Amino acid sequence: MGTDQYGILFIDYRQLPGFDIEQFSLLSARNPELKIAVVSDDNDHKSILQVLNQGVSVFITKNCGLQEITMAYHAMQRGEKFFCNKILNILLQLRTPEQAIKNSVLTERELEVLKLIAIGYSTLEVADQLYLSPHTVSTHRKNIIKKLTIKSPTEFVVHAIDLGLVNFDAKC
Repeated sequence: MGTDQYGILFIDYRQLPGFDIEQFSLLSARNPELKIAVVSDDNDHKSILQVLNQGVSVFITKNCGLQEITMAYHAMQRGEKFFCNKILNILLQLRTPEQAIKNSVLTERELEVLKLIAIGYSTLEVADQLYLSPHTVSTHRKNIIKKLTIKSPTEFVVHAIDLGLVNFDAKC
């Protein structure tokens, strides 16, 4: 476990005796500026979702190459989230036909907003990209969350992948 001058913590929580997933939120509460990167060989989708719901910025596997590790680090420096392709593929396995039906209820504009959120755009960046006010983007975001019953930021990515709005190659 280590930090650098940017307030970034790299951790394999499964290798720390007595450390459980809920402690990520405690770490974040003690240091709101801390960016947490999980480096693990965890393949269990339930625990991965639990970790991601605790405010983790990055989740990569121990088998990721230098390119993905570098991308993850730079994403964290910019305040963005990053999940390696293997983690994204594990999350994709959670898809069901029921989710695809839910996705079809989105308007064209909501689909555009969903795509931009899924690839890491902030509300202000989405507003700039689509020539909308930030308030309008926030309203679209709320509508998407309601229509798709999204409970975490990770689910934005999963739904966008389900719809084919974003694509990831599995190289990890």
